[in-house]
Amino acid sequence: SAWLVAGLVNGPVPLKGGLLLPVPVLSLVLLGTDGAGQASLNGIPGGGGPLSVYLQAIITDGGQPAGVGLSNAVRLDLLP
Repeated sequence: SAWLVAGLVNGPVPLKGGLLLPVPVLSLVLLGTDGAGQASLNGIPGGGGPLSVYLQAIITDGGQPAGVGLSNAVRLDLLP
């Protein structure tokens, strides 16, 4: 499983040996993953923009020293 973290601000803070980028957190969503660790986000409506949202995933990973892994963060631009 993975947590998808979303926020409107690129405000990195240290977390579990990495950096959590979207702080303050606007939304935290639990995602189910498949055996390869992949998840899919479907049904995001278009329009309503312009708006930029920063996204990052936190995954459970027993191989990491802190027991979690942080993905790279991305900026999602929602356009009108």
